Amino acid sequence: IAPRLTSAPAVIAAAVPYLRARLLAVPAVGVNFAFRGFWNATQQPQIYMNTLLVMHFVNVTLSLLLIFGFRGFDLSALFGGDAFFQNVFAVPSLGVVGAGVGTTVSVWVGTVLYLRMGFKRAATMGFARAKPTVSDLKILLGQAAPTSVTNLLFATGMTAMYWIVGKLGTAETAAVNVLINLMLTLVLPCMGMGLAAGALSGRALGRGDVEDAARWPWDVAKLTAAMMFGVGLVAVVFPTTLLSFFLTNPEAVAKATLPLRLTGITVAFDALSVTMQNALLGVGDAKKVAAISIGTQWFLFLPLAFIGVTRFPATFSLNWLWGLYVLQRVGQGFLYARIWQQGGWKDIKV
Repeated sequence: IAPRLTSAPAVIAAAVPYLRARLLAVPAVGVNFAFRGFWNATQQPQIYMNTLLVMHFVNVTLSLLLIFGFRGFDLSALFGGDAFFQNVFAVPSLGVVGAGVGTTVSVWVGTVLYLRMGFKRAATMGFARAKPTVSDLKILLGQAAPTSVTNLLFATGMTAMYWIVGKLGTAETAAVNVLINLMLTLVLPCMGMGLAAGALSGRALGRGDVEDAARWPWDVAKLTAAMMFGVGLVAVVFPTTLLSFFLTNPEAVAKATLPLRLTGITVAFDALSVTMQNALLGVGDAKKVAAISIGTQWFLFLPLAFIGVTRFPATFSLNWLWGLYVLQRVGQGFLYARIWQQGGWKDIKV
C-alpha cells in the first residue's frame, strides 16, 4: 500500500511497520465505535469521555516511551554491582513503529474498559444476555450499512487525497498531514456536540415530539458555531505558531500557513456540518448522509484535485487543493442543513 502512495524510500520504510502495528487495532476500533453510539444513545456520554481520556493518556505515555526509549534505572549498587541490574525497566527506542504500537495498545485498553462498563452498566438493558434475532440483525444492517460504506469510502478518499498531494511534493505531504490532524482536533468539540444533538433528536422523535426533535440540531449548531468561531480565530491569527509545534521544516510551515487560516475561517461551518450530519444519523436518515458524503468527496473534490495537480502542476498549489477541500466540507454542511429543514426524516421508521 505504502509504495503506491509515495515513492520516498524513507517514508515507505517508516510507514510499513507503523501500518502493520496499527492494523492490529482494527477489531478494537469497531467495538469502541459500537460502544460510543450506545453510551450516547443511553444518555451516558461521560463513560465515553472518561474512557477516551484514559486512552489518550495511555497513547501519549506509551508512545513517548516506545518512540524515544527509556534507559531504565541503575539498581546495581543495591545488588553488589551486578551489571544485570544496571538498566532495570529499560525500554528500547522503536521510532515510528513505537507510535503505532502505543496507539494500538491504547485502543485495546479502551475496548477492555468499555466491556467492563458494559457488564456493569448495561447488563440490565440486555447486554450480552441474549443472541440477536434475525429481525434485529436486519434493522442493524439497514442502519449500519450506509454509515459503514460512508466511513470506508471517506477513509479511502483521505488516502487518495494523500496520494494526490504526494504528487505536489514531500513538503506538501507533511503539511497536509499536520493540517488534517489539526482540523480533526478543531472539529472534535463539534463531533461531541453533534453526537449529543443526534441523541437528543432521536429520543425526542422516539417519544413523538417532532417539534423538539427538529429544534435541537439548530440550537446545538448555533452554540457550537459560536464556540468554534473563537477557536478558529486562533488558527487565523497565529498559524505559524501552531504549525511550529508540529513542523520543523520552514518550507512545510510556509506551505501550510494559508491552508490553516482557511481551516480557521471555515471551522464554524464545520460545526453546522457535523451537527446536522449526526442529527440525521440520530433519527435514522443514514442513506442521505452517505449520499452527500460520498458524492461531494468522490465526485467533486477528488476529481477536481486530481485534475488540478496533474493538468496544472505549475499553478495548482496546496493552497488551491486545500481551498477545494474546505469548500467541500462547507458544502456538505449546507446540504445536511437543507435536508434537515425539508423534514423528510420525520417519516422514517426504524
